[in-house]
Amino acid sequence: MPLAMLDDDLKQGLKPVYFIAGPQPFQREMALRRIMAKAAISRFDQMNCDVFLVGRDDIGELTRLANSLPMLAKHRLIIVHDVQKLKAPDKENLTNYLQSPSPFTTLVLLAEKIDNREKLTKQANKHGLVLQFERLYESRVRPWIEAIAREQAVELDRRAVDFLVQNVGADLSAIAREIEKAALHAGTKKVQADNLAAVISTAKEQPLFNLMDAVAKKSKVESLYLLKQMLDQGESPLAILAVVGRQIRQLILAKELAARQADEGESAAVLGTSPFMAKRIFEQADRFSPKSLRDGLLMLSRIDLELKDGRSSDRAILEKLVLTLCRRR
Repeated sequence: MPLAMLDDDLKQGLKPVYFIAGPQPFQREMALRRIMAKAAISRFDQMNCDVFLVGRDDIGELTRLANSLPMLAKHRLIIVHDVQKLKAPDKENLTNYLQSPSPFTTLVLLAEKIDNREKLTKQANKHGLVLQFERLYESRVRPWIEAIAREQAVELDRRAVDFLVQNVGADLSAIAREIEKAALHAGTKKVQADNLAAVISTAKEQPLFNLMDAVAKKSKVESLYLLKQMLDQGESPLAILAVVGRQIRQLILAKELAARQADEGESAAVLGTSPFMAKRIFEQADRFSPKSLRDGLLMLSRIDLELKDGRSSDRAILEKLVLTLCRRR
């Protein structure tokens, strides 16, 4: 995890430059907070902390400030947001500065993405640290949830982590807000799933479980409404299809596990989830017949081809899938 790499690096002291990139602003912000804590500088320190936004501020002023001595402090901190928007002349000036960076200034470059082929990236890597956060998916969000909880000095049990993944997803800003709210609700720093359930404002208003529940109940209206929410909020049709396929396969496995009366621990291990989530999967599987699940899985391959073919609207194709699943028994 890049945050762990940064933590280890900061133990050796501050570097002249940190180039941090990631698709979520909260990823970059968590890294920035660690650097600021090491520098013992607040962003409100007007003497030794300067913040630049590419496209709004004069980047040409940056090198002058970087070569200025800090005021009553050991370090000067300069933060540059939206580095991916730098124009060629400013990028060249920054690259030239990094060939011989000031020893008493720490420059933090923040961007959505990094091009490792560029001279600016190579100079940053030579004199400092380059961190690239990958796009975050639900399957990889648990370490981030734990890191956010540690920042807030909150203890989360496994059920609470599962609840956040299921109901908030991979939106780190939303996760941080919900953990903070749940801690206030609990009146303690030990937060459980029940505390989250009491306060959560679901970032994923149409979780897949709700969609599959609606399908299991043969509720066409509710199923189409939940699908519409997913698409309207920017979910990729192919991603929706992939998650539906994964869910159907889990339901088939749950049927097989129930048939041989597997215990809770084995079931959770086979399903690749916690006992809390496994219980929900079993409850959902009870509403489907084995044949309807097998037929649904076969149908997904045809839907996949239709989506990739592009001759029909994605929304219409997925609506057909949902309606067909609702009719199966």
